[in-house]
This record gives sequence, C-alpha cells and structure tokens, in this order.
Amino acid sequence: GAQKDKTNSTNGEINFARSAKELVGFYSLNPQWRIGAGLRQDSDVKFNWRYDSSGNSGTTEYDNANGTLLEAQYFFYPPNTKAAHSLQPGVSFRVVQQKFKEKTTGKSYDGNQIGVGLFLYY
Repeated sequence: GAQKDKTNSTNGEINFARSAKELVGFYSLNPQWRIGAGLRQDSDVKFNWRYDSSGNSGTTEYDNANGTLLEAQYFFYPPNTKAAHSLQPGVSFRVVQQKFKEKTTGKSYDGNQIGVGLFLYY
C-alpha cells in the first residue's frame, strides 16, 4: 500500500512517499504467537522538499527498492476463547532491510526500518 512520511515547519516541509508491496509467509509457534519472513518492494519512491517562502524546492526520485522483512505477531486472545471467534486483535513487531538508490546519481541510502503496529483480523 501507499506509505507517506511528512513533516512541516514554518519555513518548509519534506515528504517521503512510496508504494509498498509485500509477500510474507507465517508459521504459528503456538495459538497466540506467529513469526513470518518475506520480501518487500517499494516503487514510485520520491523525496520532495521545500524550504522557506522563496520557493526553493525539489524532488529526488529513487529506483524500485527490494528488501527482506521479519515479523512477529502476538494475538491478544487464543483462538479457542469466545472473544476470538469474531475478531482477532493483536500487536506486531517487524524489521525491514532495504536500500534506496537515487535515479540520477546512483547513490544508495539505508532504508532499514523497525516497526510496532496493531492489527485486527476479522
């Protein structure tokens, strides 16, 4: 899906946007924990910036970036409980290893990331 990171200030703004696709396989360790590993590709990767009111701005584009990921998921309710029959909420922990390469200069940047998220399967 689409991912955007943006920050604004009184004298400018920056925006990093990309479209991510992931293929992840999971293995259940027990009824509440599962781990997964997979591949990730970011496409249409762009960094936009604007400084001060004079209009200084620019866009840097990057090649499609392939990477790998590891994820652990914890379900709040075991599947054999009454609460688990309709909704499956939980928390996930993930690590992504990736590099972004500028289209014009070929310079590479570290795109590694870690994340904690909430999920809801229904």
